[in-house]
Amino acid sequence: MSNIEKFAPRLRTLIDESGITVRSLAKDLNVSVGVLSDWQNGNKTPRGDSIMKLTEYFGVTADYLLGLTDASTIDADIRISCDTTGLSEKAVKILSGMEKSDVEKLSKLIEFYSTIR
Repeated sequence: MSNIEKFAPRLRTLIDESGITVRSLAKDLNVSVGVLSDWQNGNKTPRGDSIMKLTEYFGVTADYLLGLTDASTIDADIRISCDTTGLSEKAVKILSGMEKSDVEKLSKLIEFYSTIR
């Protein structure tokens, strides 16, 4: 799946998770329901100004919406960590909240796994 092909499913997921109706979102974004449906179904990709409205509305980055990264957060450190390590955003957040001693133990476990692989 190309990066741009990730846009429609990500938009659908964001809409579903938010619990908002397509009609209400279209109104909030000042677009027609038909245009929003085209975006959700992958028939069209929004222009830059509409992408920015979507990022502001859902609190995600344009890079996430467009499939350039799998981290939706606007926190640059978390995005970089996800992109560099391949870990999910949730995993990076869990790691960043762990005690240093636990992170060190996990690091040793990963290194051990690497040797037996």
